Amino acid sequence: MAQPSSSKPRDWTTEEVLRALERASEKARQLAEQTGTRFVVRNSAAARLDKRRLRNIHPGEVLRDEFLIPNGLTQSRLAKEIGVSHARISGICSGKRAITADTALRFAAFFGTSSGFWMGLQADYDTEEAAKELTGVLAQIHRFEPLAA
Repeated sequence: MAQPSSSKPRDWTTEEVLRALERASEKARQLAEQTGTRFVVRNSAAARLDKRRLRNIHPGEVLRDEFLIPNGLTQSRLAKEIGVSHARISGICSGKRAITADTALRFAAFFGTSSGFWMGLQADYDTEEAAKELTGVLAQIHRFEPLAA
């Protein structure tokens, strides 16, 4: 029997979750075709997902909706507790300011999370925003194909 891994499970991006659901759904369809059975998805996350892109969520929205509001914390109290200005927290919560490494370390210490959690949220947000801006440019870039040895 396999021993459970002692490593911490990694966080999945929205894009990775959507790709995994699409692959699982496609495999189920193929198996149904091979066995001559019907493939029916009933009321599952995969059935509710469509091809439309989900809204890119700023880390400040996660901070506000998942950490501040449920815990009855104000932006002012958080700023005071972690030793930063109220303007910094307000800017993050309103989506006008990014979470820096300094802020991520402070959030991690206060909320008992990892700094990587906060930096990962910011990196995912920034990457998706950049991808939207560079759509045309990226489509023109041809993938490098190494020469056969």
